[in-house]
Amino acid sequence: MVLQFKNLEKSYGGRLLFEGVNLTLSPDEIVGVLGPSGKGKSTLLKIAAGLEKPTGGMARIDTRRIGYVFQEPRLMPWYSALDNIALALLPLGYSSSSARQRAGRFLEEMGLGGFESHFPETLSGGMKQRVSICRAMAISPKLMLLDEPFIGLDPDLRADVRRRMQKILAQSRAAVIHVTHDKDELLPNTSRIYTLTGRGLINAT
Repeated sequence: MVLQFKNLEKSYGGRLLFEGVNLTLSPDEIVGVLGPSGKGKSTLLKIAAGLEKPTGGMARIDTRRIGYVFQEPRLMPWYSALDNIALALLPLGYSSSSARQRAGRFLEEMGLGGFESHFPETLSGGMKQRVSICRAMAISPKLMLLDEPFIGLDPDLRADVRRRMQKILAQSRAAVIHVTHDKDELLPNTSRIYTLTGRGLINAT
């Protein structure tokens, strides 16, 4: 088991966002969570990442190796595409040269070979999002959190990135929570699909 939510509840300023959320996630398992904006999908991921605390219930995360792809890229503008990825590897014990080499491989995997030295301001929105995806995957996460990761990608590129992500995630055996408003954007091997409501997760398969 990588993650467990038990009767999870979250409120803001006395307003209940959701309650009764129960979920257990194992390695090599991909769970999709659907729902419109404002229903708490992003908040659920923030709790999984330890960025927010639940108002009630229990959140157990059995790994600190967490990859997180936000809706927006959140790249450091003063670092190149390569260094944005490599810097995430240094705390894991990689040397500077091995981190940069690994970062380059992931950029190649995501179709960004040749853009290693480009800074975020020179990249399109879709390219920046792919760099963000590379950064999250390069750390070999045990838990991958995907928050609408394909925003800003055109349909053909979206399909290509989904395929590439699926291949890399299968190799790492990461547990994945993928939240989106569009069921068609879920990764191909998604094993369970839920809709997040104010009263918990409802099976949507």
